[in-house]
Amino acid sequence: MTKIPIKGAVVSNDDADIYDWLGYDYASPRQVESVLNDADGDVEVDIASGGGSVFAASEIYTMLKAYAGKVVVNIQGLAASAASVIAMAGDEVNMSPTSQMMIHKASTISMGNADDLDHDSKMLDVTDQSIVNAYEAKTGMSRDDILQLMANETWMSAQDALDKGFV
Repeated sequence: MTKIPIKGAVVSNDDADIYDWLGYDYASPRQVESVLNDADGDVEVDIASGGGSVFAASEIYTMLKAYAGKVVVNIQGLAASAASVIAMAGDEVNMSPTSQMMIHKASTISMGNADDLDHDSKMLDVTDQSIVNAYEAKTGMSRDDILQLMANETWMSAQDALDKGFV
């Protein structure tokens, strides 16, 4: 079975070179695409990540969902934020009994005038709705319930995630 590590920050392809140069663990869409292009059969995605770019995570999620073989996700330590979105792509999602998952509403750094901040607020609302799509497809929970979990910045043990349908 082909392994895909999602370790460290989830970053855009453009930022990957910086992480590489610094010697930091990271996962980027280009890395995942490269492994998937060479894969033959099922793939196993091992996650230990605090998250990062939701847009890079969305790209990785979409590639994994489109993959023809079976996708098994193993949450080894932490699948937080954007990494939790990637985890939802698994046909099978497993969590170590010592691992955790965290989901929350999207965030950004913003500056500018009131119009700029209003624009960014609307962008974040749309981003939250996009994230909910992955969680809803996996769990079958209502969008409102998922949004409440996200608003609460919900941390889940393996058992909590199992009870809620995330794994």
